[in-house]
Amino acid sequence: VSATIKSVECSYVEADPMPTRCKVSMLVDYRMQTSNIQQTYLFEDWIYTDGGWFLYQKINNSFI
Repeated sequence: VSATIKSVECSYVEADPMPTRCKVSMLVDYRMQTSNIQQTYLFEDWIYTDGGWFLYQKINNSFI
């Protein structure tokens, strides 16, 4: 498995040099045991808060 960052777009809050949220797209190459190399794209939202970067995941509890 390997991944390559294809784009990063960040949003900023006025008067703050650090971005508060970044949208990252990446190309992932992987190989299953019985196939050639496959590719897929992943899109992630990262949020900067409390001095660290965190992967944002919207968890929907509508199935409960």
